[in-house]
Amino acid sequence: MTDILYQWPAAARFGARVPKERFYERTASTAALREKFVAEVNRISWAYKLAEETINLPGSPEVPEIEVLHLDAKTEDISVPVLASIDKAIPNPVIFEIYRGDSTGRAVRMAAAHKPAGSSPPAPSASLVLRYP
Repeated sequence: MTDILYQWPAAARFGARVPKERFYERTASTAALREKFVAEVNRISWAYKLAEETINLPGSPEVPEIEVLHLDAKTEDISVPVLASIDKAIPNPVIFEIYRGDSTGRAVRMAAAHKPAGSSPPAPSASLVLRYP
């Protein structure tokens, strides 16, 4: 992808496609949430793994590593309940790069939520959201 928002370290590149079904299995998703997944998300890719073994920087007990996921949106955006569900299924902090296409080309935005170690999933209102340019 040439339309990037941030250039992550090449050594951290993971590049694995993650089926949406894996998130259904790991969270108590409802039929309505599954419909949102189908309507809003085209593809989920585990793009980067920021960890000691990939970038040679030690983590901490609170943040052993950070996952960067690329989400290709079918619509204008991906809703907070879908992002919260994905975030809940992954034990480490997650940075989302959400890509969408429109009449002017492709756009990207980032979203993340504070995830303290050993705590319950963050409330959607705790998300940091950077809007499209």
